[in-house]
Amino acid sequence: MASRVKFYLSAFVVFILASIFISLFFFEIYDFSFFLKAPGGDTVISEKDDVHRFNVIVSLDASISADTFLQFLKFLSDCSADFIALDMDIDNFSDITEIDKLKEFIRKDNKIYGVLNIEAKKSLLNRSGVNNEALKFFRYIKTDADFLFAGASEFAVFSNKLDIIADRIGFASNNNFSGYNLENFDALVRLENKYLLSAPFLLRNQSANIPMDRIEFGFTAATYDGKVIVGYDQKGRATFAHKMKPNKNIFIENFSNVDDAFLARKECLNLIKDLELEELKFSDAETQTGGDYGEEEKIIDFVYQAPDQKNAELNAKIAVVKEVAMKWKSYKASARSISEAKGLIVVDKKNLNTAINLDYQLRVIDRGKNLKRIPLEFILLINLAVLALFTLISLKVRNFIPVILVFIPLFIFSLAVFYILRKYLAYDFPVESILALLLFCLAYSGGLFTLKGVLKNRELESIYRGAASGKLLKQIAGMERNKNWTFESKPYLATFLSVDVAPFIAKDSDDEQIDEIEDKILQIENIIKSNYGVVSCSNNSLIVGYFGAPETKSYSYKNFINSAYKISEIPADKDNSKENKVTTAVLTKYEWFKFIKNGGKKSWVHIGNSFKILRAMDKIAKKFDAAIVISENSFKLANFEIPVRMLDRIRINNVESTIRIFELLDQNQVDNSGDLYDYFHAGLKLFESGKFEAASAYFRQCLKIKSTDVPSKIYFERCKNFIATPPDEEWDFVYDVD
Repeated sequence: MASRVKFYLSAFVVFILASIFISLFFFEIYDFSFFLKAPGGDTVISEKDDVHRFNVIVSLDASISADTFLQFLKFLSDCSADFIALDMDIDNFSDITEIDKLKEFIRKDNKIYGVLNIEAKKSLLNRSGVNNEALKFFRYIKTDADFLFAGASEFAVFSNKLDIIADRIGFASNNNFSGYNLENFDALVRLENKYLLSAPFLLRNQSANIPMDRIEFGFTAATYDGKVIVGYDQKGRATFAHKMKPNKNIFIENFSNVDDAFLARKECLNLIKDLELEELKFSDAETQTGGDYGEEEKIIDFVYQAPDQKNAELNAKIAVVKEVAMKWKSYKASARSISEAKGLIVVDKKNLNTAINLDYQLRVIDRGKNLKRIPLEFILLINLAVLALFTLISLKVRNFIPVILVFIPLFIFSLAVFYILRKYLAYDFPVESILALLLFCLAYSGGLFTLKGVLKNRELESIYRGAASGKLLKQIAGMERNKNWTFESKPYLATFLSVDVAPFIAKDSDDEQIDEIEDKILQIENIIKSNYGVVSCSNNSLIVGYFGAPETKSYSYKNFINSAYKISEIPADKDNSKENKVTTAVLTKYEWFKFIKNGGKKSWVHIGNSFKILRAMDKIAKKFDAAIVISENSFKLANFEIPVRMLDRIRINNVESTIRIFELLDQNQVDNSGDLYDYFHAGLKLFESGKFEAASAYFRQCLKIKSTDVPSKIYFERCKNFIATPPDEEWDFVYDVD
């Protein structure tokens, strides 16, 4: 049917949109860990690890002159640290007189690296233009891989006032190692055909004496001399299994606490310039005007250890130098944490979190277990394959149970694969994104089932055109989905209900009365529909509905019985006179139902003589002053469990079978009428046996109980007539109705 075609087309569109969503969304979160890989406790440290050396952070918490910073860097460079990581945001120099000397020193010292404090966002659909300001910090690397998904979608504007060369610049992001990403960090990002490497990766290779120009960056790993340095994926992202947490107790030295020591060193060197070092028998007098850090320290040590001289003026100068040098040497003696540090991280005070994060990443790289990464393209293919599987299942199955039966094994299988790959093969499997995908697919399948139901309901609404309730349409749709029902043209055993609404209409109706009439007609239609019936005809004189084609799970005799009772409670007018009495007829019979297509319209109609029979039954109802009359088949369908009074047997022209008519009673009528109905049925039985005199006695007794009982009056008169003029012996006691 058309709804199936619409559903397949709609499902295809939804699949495409869901595929795009998965490709974009799961690309962002596929390797995040929210609960399965959360670390805790201390890592296991091997004997080869240098457990006594740690990284130290130096915070520039106040303005500093370029010359003082130069002295500080010389001191740091002379320490045993493997590297010095400089924050690229450092620009709070109070005096830049010696800035050129500072830049030259940084360029020449291979231990000094620059750290960019950035968030290198990566997007599957990277559409960022060439950022020339950012591109100059990137470098060429030795690679045949394209790192398709490592492209940076945006970068902040960088500053490099210290002119650190690009080969010694790396990035560190505050967002790496956040609560949901504790095991991952970006090894590189790409912009155009150049790359920016992460600071932890650069500094680790510096500590290991690995030259960057000899590292080959492959598809899933970087290697040096054939050995894997780090494994990553096509995002340039690496995973390290570990049990470490960020070190919030890392030693942090505020430069303002040691500024005096470096000022003292500078003053000491200036004072030494005024000394006649030849008189002190110092072998290299050229160093008094400046040199490298080591030579300067030799001069300071020489003067500091110089003995008393015969020249009083020279002695006085040396004493001043010694006093100033004492401050510098005292600081050097107390700065063991810096002098023995494994690495030194110098940052502007506003970037302390970046420094702490950098230290954490360095410790993770040193002590964590680098897991191999499954290619990202393969993960995306898995996602799309799983989505396609759930799509096919949702298209083919009738209910949601098979979807659940597929979801549960896949969920368990994903967890098992994660633990097996991680523990035994050292592979990182993005299990949480896969589990999220499965949950998404579960909701997605539910959405497809909902879409299927919506389209089916719309088709049914176009077929029934408001003649049935949404509850009934939903059940019919379910029967179609489970292949328990099709709109097959054939005879169906249905129960028809007609209501004569002509008494509602007054001869001279005003607008208010017309609105009231419309409200009553609508009320009757809603009663039929709320009891899972279908309104097949509705006009100003007659409303007809039917029940049981098809037989839904809610179908029973109570549907039409309740409808008849509720309709009978609607008053025709204020007087509710016999002439204006609203009557309801209920007929159960086989009727031919047919599915009709006419152009773009579809209809489900019944074809037969039900209308004719209902009109005849309505005449009987009015004749016997009965609010509700039902056929014998309707009484049988109700399992003879409803209170009725047998009224008459009728024959209708061109209708093959005779029909016995019953009055549907209210139980209160039966309870409050004494033996009326028992006497009536006894009299009717005698009447149909031709014992009119005995029957009339029973009907007379009925009228004594209720003088206004119309059926008793009718049969009492019939008895009188037949006593006076007996009927033909071949008469079958069936009355003809036109």
